[in-house]
Amino acid sequence: MAVMKHSVPGPSMTRLEIICGVIYLPIYMIGLSLGLNLVFGLLNVHPTEVTANLWYFALNFLFLALIFRRWLLASLPAGRWKFWPFLQAVVLGFALYYALTWLQGLLYELFFLSPSSPNDNYVGSLVSAQFTAMAISIVILGPFAEEILFRGVIFGNLRRLHPLVAYIVSVVLFAVIHVVSYIPQIGWSAALLSAIGYFPGGIALAWTYAKADSIWASMTLHAILNGIGVGLLQLEGLG
Repeated sequence: MAVMKHSVPGPSMTRLEIICGVIYLPIYMIGLSLGLNLVFGLLNVHPTEVTANLWYFALNFLFLALIFRRWLLASLPAGRWKFWPFLQAVVLGFALYYALTWLQGLLYELFFLSPSSPNDNYVGSLVSAQFTAMAISIVILGPFAEEILFRGVIFGNLRRLHPLVAYIVSVVLFAVIHVVSYIPQIGWSAALLSAIGYFPGGIALAWTYAKADSIWASMTLHAILNGIGVGLLQLEGLG
């Protein structure tokens, strides 16, 4: 029996890049934040939450750019640039995200659910405090790191085994990273319901990556979605 092979979006990562990515994932989720707090404490420095977040995202950007510089450069469509397929993937991914969000809203109404997002509430308070710094963190630095890890390392490599498994694992991990730190405050059931709110984004971003064969497409879409979110949060704060 022939073994079915699944196409992998974009250029492949080396074994070392995959290992480094898997090791870095828990660092991104927990380790770097704890390490920064330890360093701040040892230096007796007390940065604002906005400044601490900017340091966190900037260091992630630096570390991941160094680790994956070869793969990121190889993922650029230079020499085989096809603008319209790239743009099409971003536009269709954008439409898919809002279609899934709309469908999710219908399901919430059907089951009388009113989930809240503690992460959005937290980010909203920081955006109100310092819009420019948070916009840089959330619109530029955040998507860069999350697309490399959740779409590049997780989705792209698991897709070699099975596309459905790749979607499930990458979407779930993407949702978990946005709610795990709030579990002590809101409890497991509320955190689970909040995590489901990130499923449309996780699905649309993975689909966009696969459609464009470039991690830069999902980064672009992620930046657009986060930019819209930050803008809306800013408008709410002004209102």
